[in-house]
Amino acid sequence: MQPAFSSSPQTSVGNASVNLVNRQAAFAMRCIGADKRELETFCGVMDLPKPVSKSSYTAIQKTIHKACTTVQNISMQAAAAQEYEQAEEVEGDENRDIHVSSDGTWMTVGFSSKVGVVTTIGMKNGKVIDTQAKASL
Repeated sequence: MQPAFSSSPQTSVGNASVNLVNRQAAFAMRCIGADKRELETFCGVMDLPKPVSKSSYTAIQKTIHKACTTVQNISMQAAAAQEYEQAEEVEGDENRDIHVSSDGTWMTVGFSSKVGVVTTIGMKNGKVIDTQAKASL
């Protein structure tokens, strides 16, 4: 029996500890629109061992989602503040009106889809200041 060794540093994901290479591989799959199954296929073709357990993969995806959501919210708040600063002041009124453009899309063509997303973009800076996904069951 050969002794176990790790060629990748460990990192914490939630309450678990995973190899950094597994976290990076899961992130890479997310970036290209692939999932755990495609990662396993890739590792099989490359004659590498299975990358990560399902529970670890799920924990990694939750961590990535939390980080992305945090960055998204900070970015949209900054864009909204910038849009507000660029808006013209109305004399005698402490409020400013900002001008935006909103557009939405649905999962399926026509009016029967129950899943969609709307994005609001500031007219002055052209940055996304809000998004909303909707799903009615």
